Amino acid sequence: MPKPVYIICSLSGTQDTRTGLLSHFHVIEKLQITKLKADQLKRVPPLAFRMVAVWMQTEEDKPEEDFEYEVAAIMPPAGKKIPGLHGTFRFSKPLHRITIDFLGQLPFEGPGVMDVECSIRKTGADHWLKQVYPIFVEQVPTSET
Repeated sequence: MPKPVYIICSLSGTQDTRTGLLSHFHVIEKLQITKLKADQLKRVPPLAFRMVAVWMQTEEDKPEEDFEYEVAAIMPPAGKKIPGLHGTFRFSKPLHRITIDFLGQLPFEGPGVMDVECSIRKTGADHWLKQVYPIFVEQVPTSET
C-alpha cells in the first residue's frame, strides 16, 4: 500500500516548471471565526485555501492499478464531516500529489480543531489510508466596525 509523505494546507502555492518542485505560501495553522447575524453573512468573502497531499508508491503498487481518493473537512466542535472532492489516480511516478482548491463557506459551529483529511485506497479495497492536517479554529469577538 502507498505510504503517506505529507499533507499541508496553505492559501496558495506554485510549481516550478523546470524542476517540478512545489512551494506553499501562507501555510494555514489557525483560522479565526466570529458569530455573525444573518444579514452580515452575505458580506463575508468565501474561504479559499489549497490542500496538497503527497503519497509514495511502494513496490507492491503497480502502475496499472487504480486508486481512489477522498478529501473531507471534519468541522469542530461536533466533528461533522463535510465531504470534498473524490476521484481516482494511478502512480505514474514514485510520488503522487493530490491537490484540491477549497473555495466556499464552511459551516463553522464553534472553536476547536478542523481536520482536513485525504484518504486513499486501492479501488475496491475495504481499508482506507488517511492523512490528516489539523487547523486550529479560534472564536473571536465580533468587531463593531
